[in-house]
Amino acid sequence: GAAPAPAAARAASTLFDADPTLAARSNVQSPLASVRMGRTEPSVFAEFSELSEKHNAVNLGQGFPDYPMPEFVKEAAIEAIREDYNQYSRPAGHARLVQTLAARYTPRFGRDINPYTEIGVVGGATNAIFSALVALVDPDDEVVCVEPYFDAPKIAADLMGATTIGVPLRADWAETASDWILDLDELDAALNERTKLLVLNTPHNPTGKVFSKAELEGIAKVVQKYPKLVVLSDEVYEGMVFDGLEHQHIATCDGMFERTISVFSVGKTFSATGWRVGYAVGPEELIAPLVRVHQASNFATPTPLQIASA
Repeated sequence: GAAPAPAAARAASTLFDADPTLAARSNVQSPLASVRMGRTEPSVFAEFSELSEKHNAVNLGQGFPDYPMPEFVKEAAIEAIREDYNQYSRPAGHARLVQTLAARYTPRFGRDINPYTEIGVVGGATNAIFSALVALVDPDDEVVCVEPYFDAPKIAADLMGATTIGVPLRADWAETASDWILDLDELDAALNERTKLLVLNTPHNPTGKVFSKAELEGIAKVVQKYPKLVVLSDEVYEGMVFDGLEHQHIATCDGMFERTISVFSVGKTFSATGWRVGYAVGPEELIAPLVRVHQASNFATPTPLQIASA
């Protein structure tokens, strides 16, 4: 029989469990699908990963780390399973994890974070984004996204019958990621009374831009002109900041905690994207409806992985 594949090759093949037929298939539309479902498109990131594996190419699409998970995190998950943390947890997150997260973000946000009302643990950051859109956006609302952006908010907005509008980062010539700039006048021009969400990503994928405190304060001033506008701040790369830069939270700008959902990812932090453990931090008025959507779809996030994350 054939010799077994080397360990390195086996490990590489498990980074993304590819379906070799996906890229060759057309976008199948079922005549039984809802009208809303017909507005959506498959995620391009799944196709990128399929194609990169098929052609042995560098994957600049899907954002999963290419370094291994730390051994202590693996051991924590194994220990949690052996200790029988294998039943449902509360939909908003196991007490051990939300208490750990509250202790982590209380000093970072400069305010006491209530672990039981201001944190929602969900099935990955994508689920947090989807749950926020479903919870807050109505048909004919508008969602403004800073371009380029992850396609999850657009897919959810399409499903809800909302319109997605892009406002690009711009640079005459970008020698560093900091050279990419969001024009505040252009942002303001894209917003109106129908705009329900502004989706911001910092540190930004794929440019690597880390928005400064001054830049976030400028965005906050624009946002505050629109009383019903909520910021969905995707901060999953908070731990991947280099060159002496420091990650800043827009929720810490004056008057912004009450209107911001900040989204984070255990998967990005610990190179465990397959665990699907993410969480959102924000005021109870925004976290509660987000958690209700998560509860209706997943009910809870896998308990042993929450315990390991804590």
